[in-house]
Amino acid sequence: FYDLSAGPEAWTNNYIVDVTDLDGNGVEDYRMPPIWEYTKNGYRDPGKLNSDLGKITRYVAINLLFTTSPLYDPLYTAPGVGGKKIVNVTMFEDDPASKGTDWFSRGYTLSKLRDFQPYYGWDVRLKDRKLDDGPKRAFRIWADLLAEDDCWNQYGTTFAELFCYFSANNGKYVPKFGPNDYVGAIYGFNTTDENMGDEVGLLGYADDNWTDGTQSLTFMFDTPDDRAGGFGFTTTAIHEFGHHIGMSHPHDGYDSESGVDYNPADAYAYAWSGDESNSVMQYIAVSNGFGQFDRDNMYRIETAGYLNWSNALLGDIQASGKAGQVSGLLNSADDDAAKALDAFKAWDYLNAVRHARRTYESISRAADKLGIATPSKDAALRALPSRVPPHIGDPIRFPND
Repeated sequence: FYDLSAGPEAWTNNYIVDVTDLDGNGVEDYRMPPIWEYTKNGYRDPGKLNSDLGKITRYVAINLLFTTSPLYDPLYTAPGVGGKKIVNVTMFEDDPASKGTDWFSRGYTLSKLRDFQPYYGWDVRLKDRKLDDGPKRAFRIWADLLAEDDCWNQYGTTFAELFCYFSANNGKYVPKFGPNDYVGAIYGFNTTDENMGDEVGLLGYADDNWTDGTQSLTFMFDTPDDRAGGFGFTTTAIHEFGHHIGMSHPHDGYDSESGVDYNPADAYAYAWSGDESNSVMQYIAVSNGFGQFDRDNMYRIETAGYLNWSNALLGDIQASGKAGQVSGLLNSADDDAAKALDAFKAWDYLNAVRHARRTYESISRAADKLGIATPSKDAALRALPSRVPPHIGDPIRFPND
């Protein structure tokens, strides 16, 4: 529901009707003004009302809310059969006047992730550490407070320093879990505005591997000034790990017909209106969980992914000539696949993905019994359309308000 009379409002800047270029880059920042500005002497020609509503429908409602494209492949974070999804949080203390763990709720984070994907087992682990030695040096380089060469040089920017340092040293901070568990590492920095250097105001980011766009590590930051604005670690962790498992913002995304990946600026400035929805992935910070659009999109993508994986592996089983030895598991998989498709057709996407996951688990067990290797996650990754991680983070949009 988009109400042109419910304004003017600040989030999309549609109250500004005497300036077209808000950021001074020479390109009009296209916004949808209040309905009374669609008039002969108003901000927008009334003849453009229909096309403006068409833009909202296509570039916000359809692309960013109803059928959003994932930032990362959600199935890359799928645990193996019998495994869990584990979020391993390492909290580095860099502010002697506060303690980061006081501003992170492990239980609340766990409840929101478990509620979002209830068909997985979940766990959230937390370890508190003093920021010193290698991590401190890497953090100072990343913030441009220490001008030294290091692993970032091969990537051409100090913004890569946290990724390359912690990728090389991940085993020091993330313990071993079960062989079928998926473990996502979050590194938190309880610090100060001064120690954030050039990145002050940044709350976090879900990084890729700086090679092929696959998700890697997640980072989050908090300072006394951030907390004064209402931002602790908990919702940042939920938001950023939401990115890590595939979720996009409701204000930027991809248009499949034109092949355009866009942000809420210039010709698409009105895309900020996508944030006016129920999702922890928006920037308005009035929702701490995943909304219905988030759920529908995730469940549809995973349903298709698990059924595709299952069909590929089933082909290998049939080619082995030993399918009869695991007929019970294959029959169970076939039954779950039928239920997944029936649920999908009925728009019951949660039960669709539950049955699709069970389909894959049964076929994986069958393949394991026959000694047939399941496809590796790297081999099973599907290229995501033009969603190249921008190597920027999630800031406070209006830090002074």
